[in-house]
Amino acid sequence: MSTVNINASQDLICATRAIKNARHIRSVAPQVFPAVEPLEGFASVVPFDVLNRFHRMSNDELRSHNLLDAATKLRQASPAGATSANLGPIFPLFKGTVHLAKVSFNNDGTVFTFSDADMATVVQYLRAAAPAIIEYTKQYGDCRLDVAPTFLRLNVDVHQGKYNDDNLRGMVKTLLSQNHLPANGTCIVVFNPDGVVNTDGDGSKGIGGYHDAVDGAPYCFCNVGGSNFTVQDRQNHYAETLSHEVAEMVVDPLISFLSPEVCDPCAGNCNFKWLSFFEKDSSGAPHYLLSARKVPPPPFNHDFFIAAVAKPGNVNQCPPPESGCNYAAPGDKPAPGQLKTATGKLAFLRVHRLGSGFGPPTDFIDVEVVIGIKGATGAFGFTLRNDDNQFAHHGMLDLLRDAHKADSVVEVEYTLPNEEVGQTNGTILRVTRRK
Repeated sequence: MSTVNINASQDLICATRAIKNARHIRSVAPQVFPAVEPLEGFASVVPFDVLNRFHRMSNDELRSHNLLDAATKLRQASPAGATSANLGPIFPLFKGTVHLAKVSFNNDGTVFTFSDADMATVVQYLRAAAPAIIEYTKQYGDCRLDVAPTFLRLNVDVHQGKYNDDNLRGMVKTLLSQNHLPANGTCIVVFNPDGVVNTDGDGSKGIGGYHDAVDGAPYCFCNVGGSNFTVQDRQNHYAETLSHEVAEMVVDPLISFLSPEVCDPCAGNCNFKWLSFFEKDSSGAPHYLLSARKVPPPPFNHDFFIAAVAKPGNVNQCPPPESGCNYAAPGDKPAPGQLKTATGKLAFLRVHRLGSGFGPPTDFIDVEVVIGIKGATGAFGFTLRNDDNQFAHHGMLDLLRDAHKADSVVEVEYTLPNEEVGQTNGTILRVTRRK
C-alpha cells in the first residue's frame, strides 16, 4: 500500500458520500458490515464505487449487491418526498468552531506528523478563508463558522502504517475529551501526513478527504502532502481539500443520508474541479477575484483560494453547468479601491462567441461582449451566458448598442483581476449612458 497521500496535480475526490452510505447501511443492515470495522476499511467489504453510488442505484443494481433491503429501510426513514434526485440540506446547519488538530502518528517506532509552523499556517489560512466559505454555504441556510486560533495536539499509535475511520472516530473523541470541548458546535479537523494511510480515505486512490460525525460532533479528514505550507498554497497541498470538507461539513454537520455534498459537483467527483480565488482588503475581509480550474501561474496574485461550492439549484447535477461552480458568492462585494470607472464615447463594440475571450494570456478576460472607450486604457467586457446575470447583461448590451449608434457618452464601472501586475482589461459591473 502506498504511503504517499496525494498527487496535487490530479483532481481529487471526496469520500464522504461513500462513508456516509456505509454508516447508514450498517445502521439498518448490520449483517452487511462487521460490528468492528475491518482495518482495511468499509470498501474491503463493499466496493468503494458501490458505496459511493448506493443512494442513487436502481433496485435491480441494489439487489445484485444484496443491498436492496438496506436501501428500502433508509428510504422509508427519510423525510416525505425526499429522494436522491432532490437532495437538500437537513437542518440545522453548523454553527460553531473548527479546531485543527496536529496528530502525530507513531507507526511502530517511526513518527509521522506536520511541523508546528505548517499547522500554524493552516490555521491562518482557514481563519482567512472562513468568511468566504460562509458566504457560499449560507445559500443553503443559516450557518456560522469560527476557527480556533491555535491547534490541538494528539499522539496515537498505528501499526503497519494504516488505520481506518473507526480508529479516527476514537481520535476525535479523545481530542474532544482532553480539551474539554462540547460535541455540539465543535468540529475537529485531522490532517493525514505522508507515511500513514487511512484505509477509508486512501490518498493513493485519489481521495482528498471526507467529513463525518461521531456522537454529535462533526469532523473532517484531509490527506495532505508536502511541507513548508503557505496561505496562498500555489502547490495546492491542502487548501482545496480542507475548504471542500469544511464547506460540506457546514451544510451537513451530522451526515444526514439525503443531505447533498455541496462541493462534489464542482470537484473531481464529477470531473469538474473549480477553485474560487480571493484577495483581502486592509481589514482582512475577503473579496472574490475569479474562479478557475487550477491555480493560475504568476503574475496572477491571490491571497487564498477555496474549493468551489455548487449553487443550490445545481447541487444535484454531476457535472453542473459552469455557472453552477464559476461564480462570486451572493454577498460578495468588490474590495475598496477595486471598483473603477471609465467614461467616454465608445471606440468599439465587439460581440463574439463563447470561449473566445479578449486579450493576451497575461491580461485575458473571459467575456463575450467587449468595448473600448476613447481615451481609456484597456478594454472592458461582460459575459452573455445562461446564468443569474443574463438579463442584466443583455440590458447592458442593448444600452451600449444605443450609445454606439448615437455616439453618446457612457460610464462603466468595472473591476480589474490583478492591477498590481499591469492588467488593464476589466470586467464590467454597471453601464450608464450619459447625455
